[in-house]
Amino acid sequence: MAPKRSTEIKVGIVTLLSLIILIIGISLGRGWSVSGLQNQINFRFPASGGVEVSSPVMVNGVKRGSVISVANDKGSVLVGATMDDLSDFHPDAVARISMLEITGGKKIDVFPGKLTTSFNPESEISGVIATDATELIAMVGELGGDAKILIKRLDTIS
Repeated sequence: MAPKRSTEIKVGIVTLLSLIILIIGISLGRGWSVSGLQNQINFRFPASGGVEVSSPVMVNGVKRGSVISVANDKGSVLVGATMDDLSDFHPDAVARISMLEITGGKKIDVFPGKLTTSFNPESEISGVIATDATELIAMVGELGGDAKILIKRLDTIS
């Protein structure tokens, strides 16, 4: 009976460790952080641009946080994010929503600014949406329709 009991304990320990590793892996993959040193910051964009909760926030190309909320607010979109450190931010900081990778996903690129005055974390950082491949394809589609009309008019003129 003792060998069977020993086997059950080993299986239980392996199962428990597997669950712990799974939870840690999911939290790291989603960008969740358990440290208490996170600062909340708000961005204001004209539209969401496809950014979602848990999208990364990059500062000069380095991941420093993630999006925690996306909401319509006063005719624009207010995006909330948590960030590790705001010490290098300045009042003239700007943000841009751009493609994370070619297969999909969006990120927020933050350019911290250069003014010498200190940044107020309570203020909002204004942002723009960068044109990406999907928008370029849509523009080409619209140009195709306009080109047909132009060719018909040129045919009539000639």
